[in-house]
Amino acid sequence: MTEKVPPSELSDNSLDKVRELLIGRDDKFVQEKLNRDAKGIVTNVVSEALFDRETKDGSVNKVLVPLVEKSLHRSIEANSDKIVGTLYPLVGTLVRKAVSSNIRFSSFWLFIERPEHFFTVFHQILIKKKTPI
Repeated sequence: MTEKVPPSELSDNSLDKVRELLIGRDDKFVQEKLNRDAKGIVTNVVSEALFDRETKDGSVNKVLVPLVEKSLHRSIEANSDKIVGTLYPLVGTLVRKAVSSNIRFSSFWLFIERPEHFFTVFHQILIKKKTPI
């Protein structure tokens, strides 16, 4: 008679035999294949995986923000002249507009609070144009 082998041992042995037939006794074939195609495999799924994880629990943002901040900080330290040169035209324009707006706004309130200034300036304009009142 044949001895009965417990089902768990039978399935473990069967899986090992199937695995051995498919990939060999060692995993060299699979490892070589994965090492060769690793970049392609990751490239195909990384953006979708990041999107799914961020949608699921927001953890991607929690991980990436500190990395990006540190990278930006290092870049600014290493290339501060280059960054200042790049940002100066933009910041300079914004500062000029803000100061100009503030001066105009201050002048407007000065005329509202002290109407005599408005009439003095208006009178000076009329004198320069020599326009009769």
